[in-house]
Amino acid sequence: MSGSKELDSLDCSENDDDSLSSYTIYSSAASDDDSPEADEKRRIRQELDDAAFAELAEERAKERKERHKELLSVIEEWLCAFGTHSPKARVEVLEEYFYDQDIPWSFWQPA
Repeated sequence: MSGSKELDSLDCSENDDDSLSSYTIYSSAASDDDSPEADEKRRIRQELDDAAFAELAEERAKERKERHKELLSVIEEWLCAFGTHSPKARVEVLEEYFYDQDIPWSFWQPA
């Protein structure tokens, strides 16, 4: 049966490490393995983890900075409306900002 050969080649066996992602290959070192190869795999895994977390932290910092700038511009706009417009205009400025924001579902869940 030629179909079984194709299925065998799709089998995810431990011998087929070449088809796995580099992260999976480098994270496959057993924790009780003290060999130099295992140490190298753990070191590379740690480097990959550190790089991923650093990139994530950088993205979140950019998002916070953008949100902060946006909030400051809304506050500035509100302060201008405070002195020159009616109370209704002030409320509209705040509503426009806060109600247009994407509020996460977890905000509405009880603690």
